[in-house]
Amino acid sequence: MSAQGVVVKITRRRIFAAAAVLLTLVLLLYLCAPYLPFGTQVTAHGSRSERTVALTFDDGPNAPYTPQVLQILDHYSIKATFFVIGANVERHPEIARLIVDHGHQIANHSESHSNYLPYWTPGQIVKDYRSTQKAIRDATGLTPRFYRAPHGRISPWMGWSLRRQGLVMVGWDCSVSDWKNPGVDKLIRRVLDGTHSGSIILLHDGLDLNENPDRSQLVQALPTIIEKLQGEGYKFVTVAQLLKQEPYTTAPYATRGL
Repeated sequence: MSAQGVVVKITRRRIFAAAAVLLTLVLLLYLCAPYLPFGTQVTAHGSRSERTVALTFDDGPNAPYTPQVLQILDHYSIKATFFVIGANVERHPEIARLIVDHGHQIANHSESHSNYLPYWTPGQIVKDYRSTQKAIRDATGLTPRFYRAPHGRISPWMGWSLRRQGLVMVGWDCSVSDWKNPGVDKLIRRVLDGTHSGSIILLHDGLDLNENPDRSQLVQALPTIIEKLQGEGYKFVTVAQLLKQEPYTTAPYATRGL
């Protein structure tokens, strides 16, 4: 082989190697996208100067536990925010309506609650969000402005797509893994230890798309959580009140493009 042929062969190998490295980096970036700190603009808490907190309940509506949670909240005359899954709203529209009738904020928590939602295309992500908006609007007459991503994971393009829809994306700063049913006492202690002024507290009245998840520990723990936090001087508000924003929009939910 001539010297020129050797040079060409080496050059091709280097190009292929560089392309392989670049492709690997792109793939890793894609896989890590939901965990990257940029481009998401998720609000995790309110003002630290005000002794107010927001109770939030994910993955409902669920029978029979969501109505039981509503009864407890009514007993203490406090309002909370329910981030509902579209498929569960379609299953229990009467409970979604009950949430609103009791004066609580209802918000979007996706249609599918898929682990893979952050990897979907912007068009697929918006379609999922809009399906939930439609389910909520059909059940309650309201169109939420607030959105919580499934499992709290948002890729940069997911964040961009949903912000284009005019949504306020909300996370939390107090998560106690209540969905694992760790025990009533442990659940209470975790909430009390993790709550600060302005906290958004994550709890679950449902569990993914499960039809009959056991949320009995939450129901048992909730009165004590409320009483203890009230004893520490905390006031309970909705997420919209905590962030001083409007909870709903009058804009059509399915007309804004990407």
